[in-house]
Order: sequence, then C-alpha cells, then structure tokens
Amino acid sequence: MNEHTFSHLANFLETWFNASFDFAELEDVLQQMKSLGAWENLDFLRHEALALGDTPLETFNDFSERHGGREFSQARFEKLKQMLREIEVEDGD
Repeated sequence: MNEHTFSHLANFLETWFNASFDFAELEDVLQQMKSLGAWENLDFLRHEALALGDTPLETFNDFSERHGGREFSQARFEKLKQMLREIEVEDGD
C-alpha cells in the first residue's frame, strides 16, 4: 500500500481519524465529513476502501502507522472497511 494509490485513505487517517480519536468516534467523524460537505473526499475514500479488497491486516497497519499513527485489530479493520464501503455519497449540488 502506498500514499499515491490510497491518497484519500492516507489523508483520512492523518487528519480526520488519526490516533487522537477513539475508534468509537469513527461514525461521528464520517458524519462530520458529511455535514461539512466533503462529498468528493468521501466518494474517493469509499472507492479506496473497496480497492483494499483482502489486504492483510499487517500491510494495512504498516500503512496506517505511517499515516496517523494507529494500529487496528482485525475486527476494527473489518469494521472500518465496512463503514467506508457503505458511505452513501450525496450529490454536493
């Protein structure tokens, strides 16, 4: 995984959902992004989550530690992927 292929996910982990946030706040963070009108970011983030496919946890954690300083358990990694893949993107108009 690299920051060029997963640039929006890297940005999300660095700014929106870095290690200073508790995992329980993930849904609130996504709602905040929606309320701020970050629809394009959310759409790209959703596509990058889909592109994760069956990326091994160790590979993802290496990426996540470089971009936000957080490690995920397998259960939280699966939950993160699920929540990002299920983002409903509205037309920003």
